[in-house]
Amino acid sequence: MAVSDFLPDPPTFPSDLLEQCKQDCDFRPILFEWYKYVGMLSNRAACLAPDSPAFRPIPAVHYAVLMGLLNRCSRLMLSNIRLSCAGRYGETTRLLDRSITESAIKVRWLCHKDDHDSFTRYLADGLKKDVQLKRLV
Repeated sequence: MAVSDFLPDPPTFPSDLLEQCKQDCDFRPILFEWYKYVGMLSNRAACLAPDSPAFRPIPAVHYAVLMGLLNRCSRLMLSNIRLSCAGRYGETTRLLDRSITESAIKVRWLCHKDDHDSFTRYLADGLKKDVQLKRLV
């Protein structure tokens, strides 16, 4: 499969829409299209197989963590798109934006650090409440 078949095309905008956005000082239609594009990119990235040609070998648990976080971003972005289309639920979309941002930052941090200890810390932090609950039960 060629890269052009895997990655979606970035959005393009007719000049009249750009002019209208400039005139209204409202670039939400353009932002919305870019937001959808980034959501599609995160979804495609979450579908990368570890045996893909350009994928360097990483431990299976690291792969699962990264793909899970990217999938979370993609699904939350889709939910945000659905909610914002109606122009309602502004407080909910802000909450989703925070979760998306936190997940994206975690992906970036884990990839940038690129060490086993960072993944261990991330997993331990995520399981901390489960261990506490298990002790109570």
